[in-house]
Amino acid sequence: MFPAYNIEKRVYNNILYKHQKIKDLKNVWVETSGQMDVDVLKNAVKILGANRVVFGTDWPYKPVNIEIDKFYHLGFNDTQLEQIFYKNAEYLWRM
Repeated sequence: MFPAYNIEKRVYNNILYKHQKIKDLKNVWVETSGQMDVDVLKNAVKILGANRVVFGTDWPYKPVNIEIDKFYHLGFNDTQLEQIFYKNAEYLWRM
């Protein structure tokens, strides 16, 4: 639809079906701010891949350290965490 643009959207509760719908749209990414359901976060990485998930905190409403710790407890490997925490943002924002 918009092949020249990278599109980022929030990971909201109960949208597993949306992850399935966007999995083939390689220029659509999700970010994690505001997401409290860890199963939704795990499934976003499982369905889309860690290379299409961007870390977000929803600060100041949610403490940053808790959001970071949540990802360390989800069982992602170091490569996945690097992608989610900063490499994907570097790519998306051409840093």
